[in-house]
Amino acid sequence: MPKDLLEELADSLHCTYLSDLRRADLRAFLPEAVARVSAHTYPLREWNDAVAYLFGEDVEPFDDPEQAKAFLQRPSSPPPKTQC
Repeated sequence: MPKDLLEELADSLHCTYLSDLRRADLRAFLPEAVARVSAHTYPLREWNDAVAYLFGEDVEPFDDPEQAKAFLQRPSSPPPKTQC
């Protein structure tokens, strides 16, 4: 069974858990990991799911995988929200 986008990114960054993708120390390497993935390897739904998982549900869904990929590659993307 093929990996989904989040699993591929987690593997690329040597994460033990998917939630490790939210760690601040690994966030700096996320754009690099995303750059190695073709935008059309995964459906738009997976790109939008990855953005929502990593940056919160308040980010508007994208209309194109390339747009979502570009957002994930931005080094200035906002940090994930933490729950207290």
